[in-house]
Amino acid sequence: MFRLSKNRITPTNLFDAMVVPFILLLLMTGCGTTNSTTDSSAPLSTSENEVSRESYTRILQQGQIVGYIGMKSATVIRGGSEITINLYNIYDQGFEILGSYNETGSTYRFTDSGPEKLGNFSTEQSFRQVTGIDGILEFKEGLQ
Repeated sequence: MFRLSKNRITPTNLFDAMVVPFILLLLMTGCGTTNSTTDSSAPLSTSENEVSRESYTRILQQGQIVGYIGMKSATVIRGGSEITINLYNIYDQGFEILGSYNETGSTYRFTDSGPEKLGNFSTEQSFRQVTGIDGILEFKEGLQ
């Protein structure tokens, strides 16, 4: 390690002799351990979903039930934020789900290959787009 050059130790040799072994020692043993602490006041991945209300509307055409619209009001709590969303499902007269839409009118038809976005429509127009039913429709609250 030490090279004598005319019986002198050069700065390069001093660096090699003192610093390099110290760096190697630090790399092998580590610089120390840090204590890991967690903040218990705000858990990282807590989320709650709660369906607070469910209601159904019968859709009639000339007095005959042609389908239903089911509304679910869901509250999602994530972190410190809370949001309430209304989701609407469209059912046929046999209560098979055909599609859905949300508060903004984004309407989807469910197919074998997955949901198909139809566009943004009003409640009545969403029902018509998903079911393909034309004519005068009557909306009655509740299941009877």
